[in-house]
Amino acid sequence: MTRDDIYLVIISLILVFSVLAGICLFVYLISVMIRGTAKKAESGSEVESNNIELPDTNKVVAIKTESDDPQIVAAIIAAISAYRARQYGQANANRFKVVSFRRTSGR
Repeated sequence: MTRDDIYLVIISLILVFSVLAGICLFVYLISVMIRGTAKKAESGSEVESNNIELPDTNKVVAIKTESDDPQIVAAIIAAISAYRARQYGQANANRFKVVSFRRTSGR
């Protein structure tokens, strides 16, 4: 292996890694631009208030509980519904319904 071959390998490695770094930078800049335009669109929309009304937990169609405390189940459902109301709007907030619970831990 001659000195020219070693230089060729080093230059090739530098070139490959600089292209990879450029691609990573390009993807990062595109994601920053997309997040920026999404935030502008979100801030431009009309927001009524930060207060979220919790939906009536009696609207839940079917809850199968074995030994779970019903108050805890109602609190979880209210939290999920409030999150969905804030994330997806009030019209889609009540589309969530609990069908059953299955305990996954050994408690």
